[in-house]
Amino acid sequence: PVFIGIALVALGWAGWRIHRPAAACKPGDVCAVPRIRRGFRIAFWAVTAFLIAMLAFPYLAPQFL
Repeated sequence: PVFIGIALVALGWAGWRIHRPAAACKPGDVCAVPRIRRGFRIAFWAVTAFLIAMLAFPYLAPQFL
């Protein structure tokens, strides 16, 4: 349960950092480039979907037996 909490807090922090407005980035930073921001968002949602699947697996696995 501790690691689940840590993972959820880290995911929340990462989501906040990734989805903040581009104006919050300095002009020369990586987060100001639209193509890189889109890649970060895609990776973030892929990791989020994977984490949700891993958290739900113990509850859903008995239904597939």
